[in-house]
Amino acid sequence: MHPQQPERLLIVVSNQVYHSDDAGMSWTPISAGLPWGAKYCAVWENTGKNGIYVGGFGFVAYTNDDLKGQWIGFFEGLPNVRVYELEINYLSETIFAGTYGRGLWESRLYHAPSSSAIEPTAPLSARLYPNPAQDRLWLEVRSEQVQWVHLEILAPDGRLVGSLYRGPWPSVLRAQEIALPLLPAGIYLYRLTTDMGHF
Repeated sequence: MHPQQPERLLIVVSNQVYHSDDAGMSWTPISAGLPWGAKYCAVWENTGKNGIYVGGFGFVAYTNDDLKGQWIGFFEGLPNVRVYELEINYLSETIFAGTYGRGLWESRLYHAPSSSAIEPTAPLSARLYPNPAQDRLWLEVRSEQVQWVHLEILAPDGRLVGSLYRGPWPSVLRAQEIALPLLPAGIYLYRLTTDMGHF
């Protein structure tokens, strides 16, 4: 329930997040742009900008009126576990994520960048090659502003198989060679998350 407008509701059903402005008479999906995978919980932020945090499998994401539907990731350092509950502490300006089997995690609340922040000047593009890959592959990220990258490998049913790379991405680095874990031959999916978007 919205902290200031009780007729505004959030619900998470079947891996989708829905929003209602009329006390549940009608519902609108708002999951577009969220990381792929299961979603488990959602909570309103009481800041006057209609902020929403969503927790899912290995992620917490945030949006508000100013972001116009764009979701900001809050999962650096968060293990790949289910986030089942979110609680906000306004005194410490932190959000707590309750996980299944890995305890409680916390992060600072979202604060918009200052007006002096650099606006994106070029689109973000990324690619993995070769395909198919044997024991290693190359990750190429093209953007002057990407500072953080997380590459995961998933089974075809969406189960996380492992994390291939997680860390800073220097702007001078275009491609990085990545060793692949020993896996049975087959089809795998990749999930690439950066501080500028998801692939």
